[in-house]
Amino acid sequence: MFKYSLLTACWLGWFIVFLNRFSISPILSLIENEFSILHSEAGLLMSSYLLAYAIMQIPAGIFSDRFGRKYMIVLGLLISSLSNIFIGLSSDFTHMVLYRFLTGLGAGTYFSASTSIISDAFPAGKRGKPIGLTSSGIGVGTVTAVFLGGLIAELNSWRLVFLTFTIPGLIGTILFWRLVKENRKHIGNIRNYRIPYMSVFKSKSLTNLTIIHFLVLATYFSLNTFIPTYLTVEAKLSLLFANIIFMALPLFEIPAGPLGGLLADKIGKKYVSITGLLVIAFISSILPLAKSPMLFFISLILIGFMIRAILTVLSIFVTDTSSPSTIGTALGLYNAMGFLGSSIGPYVFGLLTDLYGFNSAFLFTGIIACTTIPLIILIRE
Repeated sequence: MFKYSLLTACWLGWFIVFLNRFSISPILSLIENEFSILHSEAGLLMSSYLLAYAIMQIPAGIFSDRFGRKYMIVLGLLISSLSNIFIGLSSDFTHMVLYRFLTGLGAGTYFSASTSIISDAFPAGKRGKPIGLTSSGIGVGTVTAVFLGGLIAELNSWRLVFLTFTIPGLIGTILFWRLVKENRKHIGNIRNYRIPYMSVFKSKSLTNLTIIHFLVLATYFSLNTFIPTYLTVEAKLSLLFANIIFMALPLFEIPAGPLGGLLADKIGKKYVSITGLLVIAFISSILPLAKSPMLFFISLILIGFMIRAILTVLSIFVTDTSSPSTIGTALGLYNAMGFLGSSIGPYVFGLLTDLYGFNSAFLFTGIIACTTIPLIILIRE
């Protein structure tokens, strides 16, 4: 019963994190119009969130090892959800960027603590399935953000999106507190605790994994931030129809998490990662050539499935190469590097779009994906 409650709560946590994270994507073009800003400036709404998320990874990982996973998760989900209220009521774009930064700080506690709490409950070699199952909440949260956010904005106002999304966040935070009973046997002794940086980075594989994560997340968040805007601005689709097409990407992330974890356990993490990266590099480079909505929809299915499978496998790589007492710290360092890439990606994508157009920006994401493949090959499995 403990494990089922734990997995349910961790699934719900990912749902909340990604509901808040991608609340901005379906309504970005409306915000651009209201505040009369460039694509690169609009990208700051995602980049500020992701930068804060990156900054929070190392302290969140250390504190989860030192004080406990559950407390870090509940505090972070509460901050992330409540900050939506300030975003929805903001009349100044700069203030919106700052409030999105606050949202990212809260969400930044979740990854290392939730992955660690699962790793505490499941042995190495058996973590792929539970980590994959809980990560399916990522796709559900993103789909909900895109569809419901676009619908609310179409019927009422983009501001109501943020106010509405506060409610499930608060409910989910309470449920996490009630459902999870933490196994604290791996929590460090406070008096004698030392931050285990050197022991974490003795592994060359872990160093490579942090670089790979940096590049993959730069690709992922560039695409997720601007595809709805591309479909409305360049393809001239309505806001609602554009977001329905875009939902293909997060929708197929849902099965990709469990399947990616299962395949990693069965055929190997490296094979899953390389196959996914090849598909992403090719499709994202030629995405603007997809002239029909259906072709674009199919392309997004493949991108969404492959990216989520890769990200699930990378997390498993990290847990399998770390000791139980340093998993939180290792995941924090790994995720901090990854989200530095993610915070840079949307801004650079927006800047390339402002200077050279969407075609060049999409090609940029394909090139990034390609550069990760040699690094994957070097990792020992």
